[in-house]
Amino acid sequence: MSSVFHQLSWNQWPTRTLGVAAVVALVYLGQLLAAGSFASTAAYRWATEFQRGIGAGSVVFSWVLHSSHEHILSNLVVFLLSGWWVESRIEGRRYIQGAAGWLGIGANVAALVVFSEAGRGLSGVTTGLVAMVALGTLQRLSNPNRVEWITISQAIIALFWLSFSVGAIGLLPIGTAVWVHRCGAVFGLVWYMAERYWCGFQKSS
Repeated sequence: MSSVFHQLSWNQWPTRTLGVAAVVALVYLGQLLAAGSFASTAAYRWATEFQRGIGAGSVVFSWVLHSSHEHILSNLVVFLLSGWWVESRIEGRRYIQGAAGWLGIGANVAALVVFSEAGRGLSGVTTGLVAMVALGTLQRLSNPNRVEWITISQAIIALFWLSFSVGAIGLLPIGTAVWVHRCGAVFGLVWYMAERYWCGFQKSS
């Protein structure tokens, strides 16, 4: 029985992805409690006041803050799916450092410093992770012996979502921090290349 679960989980239970998701969910609950309301706009009001009070330093925490129920749910769904895929191919400590430090804090700091755009939420993280999924699946498809329908499906979905997230296709919701998404994508590409050439990105080829 254990071997069945082992295969179904892509060789690794996504414990770190689930852990980060739990932290983000708890922070969002804290936002609502601090705001004294469970209305969809309550978290936005509290986060705005919090970021205004701390100033530029809030960029360190902005990746775990969310503006509404829809915002956090959509981010968590993409994060859980893409994070599971990436986590199963990267050593656990590097995964946390990359997701939280590189994509979470790094992409938001870069967007603020270079483009004067402050973000909020997991969008930079999810865009970076999806960029890694896109590169990993394309790399796998470059080997004719590894062409599988599930890999093709993953590549198509990842490329479509990535294109939408960075504003290449479709219209993003008003107020979206597009440069945070784009910095997340670039950071994700760099992280993937580093993992592949220096640490070994499992199952990517």
